[in-house]
Amino acid sequence: MTHGQGHYVLGWLIIVVSHNWPVILALIATLWSAIRAWRHPSRRSLAWLYGWALLGVAYEYHKHVAPRLQDAANYLLMFELLPLNRAAWLLAGPIATLLLVISALILLGSAMLMQRAPATSPDRQLQDRAPRHVAE
Repeated sequence: MTHGQGHYVLGWLIIVVSHNWPVILALIATLWSAIRAWRHPSRRSLAWLYGWALLGVAYEYHKHVAPRLQDAANYLLMFELLPLNRAAWLLAGPIATLLLVISALILLGSAMLMQRAPATSPDRQLQDRAPRHVAE
């Protein structure tokens, strides 16, 4: 009796999902927001789209990019510019990540606070606002 490789694939999927669940959630929310922005373009729908996308970018930056930039700062600023090493390390890591997360939260917060676009077309709104004459 031969067994397939399904248990390896299942194990790999468990590891991938457990390590990347924040970016998976951000990706799902980004795709949902992209569909909404495409179907009903508005400032609010684009704020949702860019907010979720930026939150995913912030997670990936913190996980993959920041450590490489910090290592490069440690190597490049090792001897001659040693006083700048800590500042470059902070700027490449926690400060940049914090700015990305704050930008994403501002976009998502502004999307929540924006009023929902009316369901009717602008022409219909103008017709509804036209003065009505009452028959005497």
